[in-house]
Amino acid sequence: MILALIWLNFIISICFGLEITIKAVAYGLRRAFSQVNWVIKIEFFYQPLLLCLWFLFVAGTSKDDSYSLEVNIFSLGILLRSLRVVSVLNEITLWRNFVRTMRALVKPAFNFAVTLYSLYLIFASIGLEFMGGRISVDVVAQLQQLDSEVSDTWVYLNFNDFVMSLNTLFGIMWQNDWEQLVVFYEMLFNHERDSVVNMYFIVFIELANLIFINIIIAFIIDTYQSIDLTLKAERDAKDKKQTNQVDTPG
Repeated sequence: MILALIWLNFIISICFGLEITIKAVAYGLRRAFSQVNWVIKIEFFYQPLLLCLWFLFVAGTSKDDSYSLEVNIFSLGILLRSLRVVSVLNEITLWRNFVRTMRALVKPAFNFAVTLYSLYLIFASIGLEFMGGRISVDVVAQLQQLDSEVSDTWVYLNFNDFVMSLNTLFGIMWQNDWEQLVVFYEMLFNHERDSVVNMYFIVFIELANLIFINIIIAFIIDTYQSIDLTLKAERDAKDKKQTNQVDTPG
């Protein structure tokens, strides 16, 4: 089975080489390369590498007949070759709209990322100041004696350093058991600062989840609809132009 996989990959590589050769002869190398999509261009560069590896590894028999290295190399080639499916997806209008939407969101995404990081920075700094260093394995073990719902994994939801603060805030932003986490920190302060703890987490959830995430989703939907309308207008203009050319006497 392993040898069959290797030989099949080799045969496909030869067929692709013949395809590129025929196109290069018919259109010229520069024109043939410029007309193909990015998937074929990637395959154009890694196919010679696969053929070289074929002659280096497969032409010589493996000592233990396991062919593990060869299988890993040529499995990577088959995985990259599966990218050709993307060229078929380009014929689907919905997929083209999605790709153009993602391209249009590149610059706004940077602005959103900077804004979100600023929000994280503010609340992580507050968490480090008031709740930093309070969570440890021993503390979690003590709280488990008071409440059996306290999980061992909660030791990682702390504000002991900046990285763990970001990790904790990220889980809260997506409302990952945030109610239990708030109760956990209320127990940590012996319910003496319930109002402060609740206000801290509620304000962050309101800003990060209910407002910021919904703004991003609304912006994505609006961008997609705008691009969809633009593509429809371009298609209608193209159809109208072709109709006028047909109606115009030669």
